[in-house]
Amino acid sequence: MNPGFIMFDAHTTPGEMEQNLEFLRRCTVFRRIFYKIELRFAQKMIPYIGTAIRERYAEERLLHSGDLLSEAYDDYTFVDPRIEAACRVMQRWERASSPVRWLCWNLALDRTDPERGARALPLIEELAHLTFRLYEAEVEAAGQPVFPWDVEAASPWPGRFDGELTELARKALQLHNQQAQPDLVHAAASV
Repeated sequence: MNPGFIMFDAHTTPGEMEQNLEFLRRCTVFRRIFYKIELRFAQKMIPYIGTAIRERYAEERLLHSGDLLSEAYDDYTFVDPRIEAACRVMQRWERASSPVRWLCWNLALDRTDPERGARALPLIEELAHLTFRLYEAEVEAAGQPVFPWDVEAASPWPGRFDGELTELARKALQLHNQQAQPDLVHAAASV
């Protein structure tokens, strides 16, 4: 079982982000390592064609296309620009951390070297904690009158997260034995 969690929708408020954060802190399932790493903090509600929420978004003129039959399911404007910024930051984080996540999972699931797989588990945990800490920082940022991070920057989150992700990628690559997959090594190293 992989839990799903819609973190953002057009009407999300900073208070709801805080409630989500508190729920995740208390959630028993979330405490298990495999659920932590698979929980996506950038999940955006998708107003599918034919749903009441899509009709509501159309009435509120939040859909970018304005067409109820548009294929751009998640192309809408957020009521609060701070929440839209937070969602975009988390989406960029998930893309940036994806090569490291993928490498760590492959190491952990490699049946040919169980010892190496066991050593990858703390890396998965570390990435999960790093992502959770970024979301915590975002909750704080979204609660300010103006979202304080430059969403258009190469790394729109505070720099400490880049340093920690880079270090985590280095550890995963070291564990991986860099000759195995040069394309993956390059992708993870470029994070």
